[in-house]
Amino acid sequence: TTRPTWPDDGTATGSDPAGATGRFYRLRPLGVFTVTFNGNNFTYIDADRTIMGTISQPMGGERYPAAIISHGQGGSATGYSAQKAAEFLPWGLGSIAPNYAHQLNGDSSPIMSGFSPENLARGIACRNILATLPWVDQNRVVLWGHSKGAWLSIGLAGVIADRIVAAGNSAGGIV
Repeated sequence: TTRPTWPDDGTATGSDPAGATGRFYRLRPLGVFTVTFNGNNFTYIDADRTIMGTISQPMGGERYPAAIISHGQGGSATGYSAQKAAEFLPWGLGSIAPNYAHQLNGDSSPIMSGFSPENLARGIACRNILATLPWVDQNRVVLWGHSKGAWLSIGLAGVIADRIVAAGNSAGGIV
């Protein structure tokens, strides 16, 4: 609702708070948004945009690392990204994958493709969604991008570097 809570049991921070002489936290405003889940699909809505995509959670009740998967031009969350998510699952890596502006039948203009302001906002929205999920280990969030999604992942890594631990890409040459 209007006041989020986070119980510090040491799981996300790596140490039991009862044994610490002091504890410091950095709070990030995530903005106001809603997310609804329907199986492996999600819909994110904030004041500026609606984003649809897929989410994939490993089986079990543990905290898992998670990847933000960015498809290439003409791809989609249910196309390229879902296949990559299926590859990641056996490794114990969950994922979230939005449809970016340069999706299949989307806007492929230079201003909307790859690392564009709109796609950056969609990538940040995915990181914010992951921050709300109890199964995601917030210290192990990574980026993966393919082609124009690789370009996007490189730019996203520069903007949210303090909120990810690694990034990788395929076919991501930039002229």
